[in-house]
Amino acid sequence: MTKALYKTRAIALLLLLGLSTATAQYAGRTFTVVPYAAVQRFAWEEYANQQRLLQELGSCYSFGAASRLWLVPREVFFTELELAYAFGKVDYDGSRTDEDGEYAPYSASTAYSAFEGTLLLGSTLRPARRFLVTPVAGFGIQYWYRNLDYQGPYAYTEKYLVPSLGGGIRFTYVLETDIQVFSTAYVSFPLSIDESFTLALQGHEPIKVVLHPASHPRYEAGIGVELYRVFLVFSFESWVLGRSDTSHYFYQPESRRHKYGVRVGYSLGF
Repeated sequence: MTKALYKTRAIALLLLLGLSTATAQYAGRTFTVVPYAAVQRFAWEEYANQQRLLQELGSCYSFGAASRLWLVPREVFFTELELAYAFGKVDYDGSRTDEDGEYAPYSASTAYSAFEGTLLLGSTLRPARRFLVTPVAGFGIQYWYRNLDYQGPYAYTEKYLVPSLGGGIRFTYVLETDIQVFSTAYVSFPLSIDESFTLALQGHEPIKVVLHPASHPRYEAGIGVELYRVFLVFSFESWVLGRSDTSHYFYQPESRRHKYGVRVGYSLGF
């Protein structure tokens, strides 16, 4: 096997949640690490009876690293682990209940922070000399904070925990040994969605509310290029959380999350 062929067959791609990225392996390496940074346009909307209740728009940022370990036989099976931290502050345009119990328009800020992890198992197939197909499957987890009315008079924090199983596929076309273009698609299926927050209503003891929004698949896609171990990826995510159950007279409306952005990473081999 020539050095160029080895490097071509070893290109690895990984996309996540918030936050995913691309990985690569080159001659003589069995383990790679790809640190990366990303910026995304973030949108969160809530609906009831097909009418939008609120909208949050803004930019979020993330930092993370993806690692790949090739298993035996080499160049065929691998495992990948990706960890990321995301954060950002977005504009909130919605409403709140006034002193008379009526809904009134309200604008504020919402701060987000999130931890995400994904463990994948995959295989690299080569149906043509310049074409690679990489199916993957694995387990992921998301844990994020949604700080509503950030630093405002009505501030409170929602916490979300979402474990999931997922699978996807990656396509790579090799232009030259160190130049490739690729596309990815991945679908996550939440095992559960746990949402919790604590409210201190005037004249009452604080209450902890635990909700379980309905689970729907989360869709991710990306397209990118690799130039001499530098990766540039354009990504998109779409996810709908269904209406939750009711607890202490509270419920989570149908919520729609969309993200698109760009990430840059660099592959290190060991």
